[in-house]
Amino acid sequence: MQTSLAQHYTALLQQRWREVLGPAAFGHDGKLLDWRLGLLPSLAGLADGQVRGLFDPARVRQPDTAAAMALNSFLPWREMPERLRLAAYGPFTDLRFLARCPTGVRGTPPMLDLLAGNGARLVAVSARGAEYLCHKPARLAAAYRSVRLPEEMAGWQSLMEALEADPGRYRHLDAVALLKHAIGLARTFPRYDLCLIYLFWEPPMADALAFHRHRAEIKSFAQTVGGASVSFSALSFDELWTEWEAENREPWLREMVAELRTRYAVAIEAPTAV
Repeated sequence: MQTSLAQHYTALLQQRWREVLGPAAFGHDGKLLDWRLGLLPSLAGLADGQVRGLFDPARVRQPDTAAAMALNSFLPWREMPERLRLAAYGPFTDLRFLARCPTGVRGTPPMLDLLAGNGARLVAVSARGAEYLCHKPARLAAAYRSVRLPEEMAGWQSLMEALEADPGRYRHLDAVALLKHAIGLARTFPRYDLCLIYLFWEPPMADALAFHRHRAEIKSFAQTVGGASVSFSALSFDELWTEWEAENREPWLREMVAELRTRYAVAIEAPTAV
């Protein structure tokens, strides 16, 4: 049976973790028996009391997901946010993991993986794993047809109208979720300088057509929402890690990035059927 590109790379990530931790670390449901095993070795000393209020340990039981990838990338900065850089942003004074910003429309607001604040500036991170490779564009709920955004959010208003007219406009990028994040940020933090960062997993030397389409969609998306009060930026996890290495040559950081790449930088030839 032919497999999708998303299934292919998800399986590779799962295989990598089984190679690192051993099959005995996983239960019959494919999840880790102990959530602590899903943390980087440098974070293994975290106790229940330290993580309570930071994040849901159950999310780390699936270490191949974007949620776990983001936690492993950002948890090391929890006690030194002033040294964190996110694209062109930073330093920060505080970090918050797994945050929801209500959009004002009935329904559960989508989960933001990170909020990084510094005075009047707030940077939000929405992470995606290999699942974006699936061709399943989300539809915008009918309740959003009555939403009218302020003039400073004109780009996001244009996006909303485009998604209503053409739900299949984006094949890989989850534009609906990003739109909800932007609306939620604008309504929850109206007096802040806001930026939404789309952080995505990509294998080294990604050359399949789906990866090129994904990046083309990101570029088109950024042009559509450009100039709005909630700015938009995007980069891959590996690009983020590379920036950290270039800006900070301390041994602990290089060791952390090496740990991240050991677990997430799977580079095996993609299936020819996709």
